[in-house]
Amino acid sequence: MPKRAIEESFPIVEINRLAVPERNAFKPIYTMHKWFARRASCVFRSILLGALKPAGTDLMAEFYMDHGNDPDTQGKIILDPFMGGGTTVVEALRLGCKVVGIDLNPVAWFVVKTQVEPVDLPALDAAFARLAARPVEWSGKPLRETLLGLYRTDAPWTLQQPGASDLAASDVIYTFWVKSAPCTNPTCRKSVTLFGDYVVAAKSPTVRYHPDCTCPRCHKQFDWEIEPAALVADPRLMVHAAAYSGGTLIACMDSRELGSLCFEKADLVITDPPYADNVNYAELADFFYVWLRLILKDRYAWFAPEITPKAQEIVENKVRGVSAKDFGNGLQSAFSQAREKLKPDGLMVFTFHHAEDSAWVALLEAICGAGFVLEAIYPIQSEGSTSLNLQDNEAIAYDLIHVCRPRLAHTARKSWAGLKAQVRRRAQEEIRQIESGRYGGTLLPAPDVHMVLIGKCLEVYSRHYGAVVDWQGEPMPLHAVLKEIRLMVEQITSHEHPLPTELENVDAITQVWLLALADKREITVDSLSKTTRGVFEVSDLTNHKPPLLHKKRAKGSRSWAILTPTERLTGLREALMKAPPTIEQLDLGIVGGDKSIVIGPPLIDVLHLLIASAETGERLDPLIVFFDAQRGSVRAGLEWLKTRDPDRWAKPCDLLLGFYSDVQLTSLLSPPESKSN
Repeated sequence: MPKRAIEESFPIVEINRLAVPERNAFKPIYTMHKWFARRASCVFRSILLGALKPAGTDLMAEFYMDHGNDPDTQGKIILDPFMGGGTTVVEALRLGCKVVGIDLNPVAWFVVKTQVEPVDLPALDAAFARLAARPVEWSGKPLRETLLGLYRTDAPWTLQQPGASDLAASDVIYTFWVKSAPCTNPTCRKSVTLFGDYVVAAKSPTVRYHPDCTCPRCHKQFDWEIEPAALVADPRLMVHAAAYSGGTLIACMDSRELGSLCFEKADLVITDPPYADNVNYAELADFFYVWLRLILKDRYAWFAPEITPKAQEIVENKVRGVSAKDFGNGLQSAFSQAREKLKPDGLMVFTFHHAEDSAWVALLEAICGAGFVLEAIYPIQSEGSTSLNLQDNEAIAYDLIHVCRPRLAHTARKSWAGLKAQVRRRAQEEIRQIESGRYGGTLLPAPDVHMVLIGKCLEVYSRHYGAVVDWQGEPMPLHAVLKEIRLMVEQITSHEHPLPTELENVDAITQVWLLALADKREITVDSLSKTTRGVFEVSDLTNHKPPLLHKKRAKGSRSWAILTPTERLTGLREALMKAPPTIEQLDLGIVGGDKSIVIGPPLIDVLHLLIASAETGERLDPLIVFFDAQRGSVRAGLEWLKTRDPDRWAKPCDLLLGFYSDVQLTSLLSPPESKSN
């Protein structure tokens, strides 16, 4: 099937440049009513164009074009199952698309409905005039005068001046709250305002020439400097006003029940789903709902309840007992319904960001479980810097645009060791592009770099979802893959390289043990979290088979004892001695041809088995031969342990390293000579 422009590339730098000023100054239609974590319209216009236009299209050239007669956009059906404030809906209509917008929240539904429905301007003006003239009982004046009277003040510069009475009671445009404190001089105690000055803005006047313009439909001439308002208020200029909401279906319902809604198959699913526990929309929307309900409850059934629906909301909310798994299940159900309503060659594109692993696990399982595969991921500017989500300096400022296609067939089984090499290569390519300025002249903040890299790694992994297996051929759970990816990303982005080159690509659990546990007898939860930057938890080490930690017996202790190789020996024999490690040839597309990838147990388990066997006096040569495929990393691990804690590890490591000399290995691995008759 033909590729779309957004699957091939995306004008990240150019759109980010537009999104930065827009994100805190949204277009008028989006300021009609407050909604939460609203996305920039330029981002969704470019997403729509990228998903509708064929590969090779210059999206920035298309961005500023009129698409009123564009066959690539006209009449295409766009489905948004989480329409929120309606950015997808409005931008799709501007391109001439038909739109199906869904949201569970009645406030969101009413906001979007009001944004896109046709307006009878004379009737609206007449209604406003009637409202302004309505008498107010307690003031005896019309409503307009009553309200304006509450927002008048005596301007400071008019007080005690000749003719001041003529300028008194000026209209208040903005109100600034200024804190004050009593003067610390005990003989003064005057109230002092804690404000430097009252200059709101200072600008130098300039003279600019704006040429007259002509309406392309009615051919009326406009002088910008005399009648700019006419461009908005003149009904003759609103050529799309009557048809603005044509072909639009806006529904207030659960996006997991799309099957009950009848409409043609969608060409695209473009949306901005909930971000797990980042924003609890229902609770926030209640502030507006209780007021809207007063006038809408008799007109629309979904405004009849006293508060917005919360039980059906697809979020993570610990207070309501809704877990990350519940969030993922809900999202997967919604995505599955969207896939059923999507044409076979359609795309699903959405934005998402979150700092927690649990949210990413839930998201990727929802994507893949619903029958989609990630085709591309791009970082883009998120909501405004005044958003509650971005108040923390360490918050993620970028969304990731996820481009997905329906999965056509199941892939063959893939070893994680082999796939990990591809994932690492993809991450290294991306970090080079980040450093070369792919995302503009400004460096991305560290949290965003991590999220971009993790997203790119998951892009590779998703193509093999459900078919990735560990060294024993067992399915590799997504949460384990994500921990490996996060630790890999930490390593790639860090300027510190605590492990030798030969050990940088080993499995994550081995890296954690070598860096955090090798020179200790016990460890605290906080220490483990700090060493692994929050990637690994104690449960990851206690659930490893056989375990690497066990709880100390002391009552109230927050420390965990680190099990020695000898204490783990029995479990290691059972887990590791079933089949030797193997070597897989992997084509990474690099100079030099195929790369050898070892498919074997975690290196730390092999090291522990060898060390425990050396300490208990067992024969070592059969084990050296058995784990020969991992010889390079085993030798590097033994040498590293000697330097890490010589008193603890030098003796068994020296004994084992004697077997890894070239002469000794040749003797061990050479086939026995046949005896002559």
